[in-house]
Amino acid sequence: MTHVQKGGEVDDLVLIGSPISANFLKTLQTTNGIRSVHVKDLTVYGDPIYAGMGAAELILNTPRLSQQMKNKNGHFYYAPSTEMGMRRRRDLAKDLYNTGLR
Repeated sequence: MTHVQKGGEVDDLVLIGSPISANFLKTLQTTNGIRSVHVKDLTVYGDPIYAGMGAAELILNTPRLSQQMKNKNGHFYYAPSTEMGMRRRRDLAKDLYNTGLR
């Protein structure tokens, strides 16, 4: 948003596991200078965070997120600095590519 506010343009904004409010998401989606907003929530991996959630819900999920950080799952599905993590990130890149992102 800062980039656009300074006169820049964004072709594709990709939000992955992004805990932004519904109001900010709507702002991003309707801002001139941002052509397209792509939301990829990680709820399928057990992530309690999603675009459009409220701050209270985020705070209530802090213990769960702490556990997920330790286990490298859920919200931290793509985080491991291991071969498995590399494979997951490659799969993410392929998935994004298959949706038309370049």
